[in-house]
Amino acid sequence: MYNETEQRVMKGIKIDAGGDASYGTIDYIHNKVHEGKMLFVTKVVTVANGDDYYIRHISGANKYMHSQIEVDSIGAWRFTDYLDTTYTADGVEIEQVNRKTDSTYVPEVKFYEQVVGNIDVLGTQRLDFAFGSGTNPAKATSGSGGERIESEFAPNTDLLVKLTNNSGSEQLLTIKFNYYEEE
Repeated sequence: MYNETEQRVMKGIKIDAGGDASYGTIDYIHNKVHEGKMLFVTKVVTVANGDDYYIRHISGANKYMHSQIEVDSIGAWRFTDYLDTTYTADGVEIEQVNRKTDSTYVPEVKFYEQVVGNIDVLGTQRLDFAFGSGTNPAKATSGSGGERIESEFAPNTDLLVKLTNNSGSEQLLTIKFNYYEEE
């Protein structure tokens, strides 16, 4: 009776208890959650002053990865990322969490926690920015960094993120990637 597009439009019509009709829409990203294809990775680590923390993701062979990253801590930090770094070992794979608890979707992307000894040669620098402020632990202020607009990584893209603690003291660091994949 209806073609696929018409069926999708009809699904958006909502009728309340009084019989009044309205049209309901859902944000594209929110729909990815409903489809069971919206995932996240989080890491909470302690980083000594002057030290670096590395986290890496490799998009799958067949899909583009659409990703946003959020980084939170106290004090001053530097965010640098690199494309196509070479490694002596993959590092420790990080568990990915699907936002829909009963989804059976298996993502192609992989995330790894890297240690300095696993990094052979840093790749091409892509981003470099500082965030947060304060180097006196008693007066340190909170810092947040991230890309509020998603980045899109082509299939087989290898990205290494380096976070450097310049706060003046050891700090707790929280990293969160929100992402989905599409062909």
